Amino acid sequence: MRSFLLAIAGFALALSPLAAQEVDTNTRAGLAQILQAPDGTRVVVIGNTMLNLPPDAYIADFQARVGDLLLVGYSAGGNACPRLYTWVHATPGDIRRSEEFGTCAELTGVTWDAQTLRVSMPSAEPGQGPVTFIYDGKNPVWLEQAALANSGMAAGDWGFWIGRYPFDFLAAGELQLPLRALMGEAALLRAQTLMELANPMEQDGEWVVGRGCKKFSCDQDRVAVAVNIRDGRMLVAMAQADRAPQIWGYAGGFLPLALREIMGQ
Repeated sequence: MRSFLLAIAGFALALSPLAAQEVDTNTRAGLAQILQAPDGTRVVVIGNTMLNLPPDAYIADFQARVGDLLLVGYSAGGNACPRLYTWVHATPGDIRRSEEFGTCAELTGVTWDAQTLRVSMPSAEPGQGPVTFIYDGKNPVWLEQAALANSGMAAGDWGFWIGRYPFDFLAAGELQLPLRALMGEAALLRAQTLMELANPMEQDGEWVVGRGCKKFSCDQDRVAVAVNIRDGRMLVAMAQADRAPQIWGYAGGFLPLALREIMGQ
């Protein structure tokens, strides 16, 4: 454990997180390489020592280095899970790797202090904030879940959402309580899940409106949101292949076009 901490501390003096795009693979234990095994999967070789990656690692590369530790990203290819990760120890006499971790998302940052390494990335779950995977070189990697970030909107400035994306509206930290009160937690989660593809929100009368759909099923799984630019009233309409269209909120005398289309009007 002491050698792990010293390796981090010594390297951190020279580099800031993600300062370099190219990873130096000349380690104290020898040259680090990612090679192809006979079955097409990838393995990590440190000097003369080989480490197996998970059996579905058909694509792999070095993402970052902190002292004697190399962060390897890998995937099976395709779009189902673009990337998972593992820490590889390139320490003389102690060549090994951590268990795999990740949310299938690309990492957004690698940071460290004298005790731990931290890899941050978006959550895999709609409606949840980013996650950080923490590693101390001794214990299994553990996860830290952050709260959803606030949008940055000033109080009452609902025009803020013009030109912004509706999935950001549904995921704004300060809007989670009113949205849950409007439609319930389960329906909100469904709406967040469906809002994968979307265009920027636009003004329609006194409403700011956005619409989106689930990738590969936009003809069946659709959602639209609206917020009144004067008083902040919210509307959400949702249509799914296995459910009748639903709408939440009070529109008054005018229902924006995007929501009328969801409701088949």
